[in-house]
Amino acid sequence: MRPVSRQRYVCVVNTVDEICLPLSERMWAVHRGSMDGPRLIFPFKRSDLVRVSEQESKILLCQLLESTRYFYTIETPTREKYRQTGVVGQSALTDVTLYGSRSASDRILNVELKSGTANLEAFRKDFEKLAREGVDALWFHTLERANSRTLKTIFTRMIDAMDLVSEDAATAHHSLTIALCLLDTEVLLTAEVQFGDEFGSTVAEVFSHSSKNWTVSGPGAERHGNLAIPFEHIRLASTRESACGGGGLGRVGGRREQSLVYCPQITDDSFLHFSREGDKYKLRAFVGRLSGRAAWKEPSAPTAADFLRVFRPEKSIPLDKSGVSLDKTDRWAEIVISHNRADGIGI
Repeated sequence: MRPVSRQRYVCVVNTVDEICLPLSERMWAVHRGSMDGPRLIFPFKRSDLVRVSEQESKILLCQLLESTRYFYTIETPTREKYRQTGVVGQSALTDVTLYGSRSASDRILNVELKSGTANLEAFRKDFEKLAREGVDALWFHTLERANSRTLKTIFTRMIDAMDLVSEDAATAHHSLTIALCLLDTEVLLTAEVQFGDEFGSTVAEVFSHSSKNWTVSGPGAERHGNLAIPFEHIRLASTRESACGGGGLGRVGGRREQSLVYCPQITDDSFLHFSREGDKYKLRAFVGRLSGRAAWKEPSAPTAADFLRVFRPEKSIPLDKSGVSLDKTDRWAEIVISHNRADGIGI
């Protein structure tokens, strides 16, 4: 793996003031339908509900950058190789990259754009890229509506994803800005995390039962204030030592989560059922050549975090609200078969 670059560029981005705030202002203007705002609108889905995705923030960010001193690329090939969609490592893509000059080697900020409540694996993959690329990073996350439950879900997945990439984060030497743009309340939440040896304790502090590490800004800041951040609902329960030395981030809560995962390294003919509670997990095969086998753990992955890091499922479908008991094997077989067909697995 290429060593992390320690070069300090003369051109340094004030990420919050130059990028996050003006981008959020454009997003809020689009959301409220301001006639003085961008001409962009949020489309309707087939259900006539508004669709808010990272595509809108990407377009508005590029428009914003046209009036700054920075140069930029979109869908930028990474310098490092990643095993994010299979067994063989290959270059991934960063949503937007800022440069201090026209030189393609003068990268000064990598930006990953998110929206809604993506699954844990989507968070992990992007945090891995932001940690390993050796460039200051921004995670800009748009939420159309964000109550305390939604924010709890987002923060929990951030913590879990950062825990999963703690080894990469411990060897990096740059910073990560986290920004959440809340459209309905017109609030921007921002915090900064420093990669390095103290990454675990830094993240624990940022997500502790205090909002002093976060800045609340935007038109709704005075109305919502620090109440916009539901820290009282988040538990940091340390369950294992972090690879970066001392007291890892730990797993949040003890709620059981279920998903279907496709791991061709284990079996290439079907999704597997993956259930997780804290750092304990079990795999089950309801169809395919492994069907009938009792629930198991992979020998090389004693914990859930180890499983996600070692096997890196090629596809993952969250099933938190499936409501089907695990002893209903026939019903689970039907569920898995339908997903296999939809994804062309085992056909």
